[in-house]
Amino acid sequence: MQGGKRCYVIGMIQNVPTQFAALRTLLPALAVLLASCQTIQDGGSAAPESVAAYMARTTPGTSPSDWRSAFADLNGDGAFEALVYLSDEGFCGTGGCNLLVLTPVEGRYRPVADMSVTRLPVRKLETMTNGWSDLGVTVAGGGIDMPGEAWMRFDGAAYPGNPTVEPMTDPGTPGQVLLAAP
Repeated sequence: MQGGKRCYVIGMIQNVPTQFAALRTLLPALAVLLASCQTIQDGGSAAPESVAAYMARTTPGTSPSDWRSAFADLNGDGAFEALVYLSDEGFCGTGGCNLLVLTPVEGRYRPVADMSVTRLPVRKLETMTNGWSDLGVTVAGGGIDMPGEAWMRFDGAAYPGNPTVEPMTDPGTPGQVLLAAP
């Protein structure tokens, strides 16, 4: 039982037939990665809504094939923000596509960025501004003279909306790819 509800993934592991005993030893690790069970401990909060639920609530008519997502703790609070790259033609132009950054607040996602004209890859940089990780967002096309990586810094309330007017990162700036180019 977790959070007052039965965790069905754990139950499925316990019911794996004995002829798959070797596989059974690996399933708990897989369950940790795949389980969507809530864990509520002494004042903790419920897991946030899924990205699919957020998109259905805020952008009706989109489907998971219209976007890609990645997760990273951007503000050091232990909760994972979602980065959602909207690749459907309705969200893209010659300069790129929209990128959302969503943070979990009281069980639902709240946007802290809606960036236009972005391209992949998107990176979490090793630097921080106002308690949030800086992001490196690729910009190119759409009349941009010099393609590069825009340095997106949190202003205390949100990330900037237009990466084409932000300063560029220096080549070799350390960071981790969150959303890779296809």
